[in-house]
Amino acid sequence: MGKKITAYLGVFEGKLEKLNEQIKKAEKEGNPVSEGMLKEARSLAKTLEDMQEHDTAQVQCPCCGEKFKVDAGKVKLKTS
Repeated sequence: MGKKITAYLGVFEGKLEKLNEQIKKAEKEGNPVSEGMLKEARSLAKTLEDMQEHDTAQVQCPCCGEKFKVDAGKVKLKTS
């Protein structure tokens, strides 16, 4: 699989939050939740999970050659 475009990660997260709020509100009020809304939320959550896997940059230390993963401002040692 090739590189994923992660530029819309924030937009998709916002949309998923709004969908989840609408679903919770409908359930709280006792209204039925449409199957399309649930399907869209599941699909969007899966897409976000896939995008977050690819939203990391791999960096190598110029001094020692140790590999790091930089993920949203957090630096992690690469375990494998």
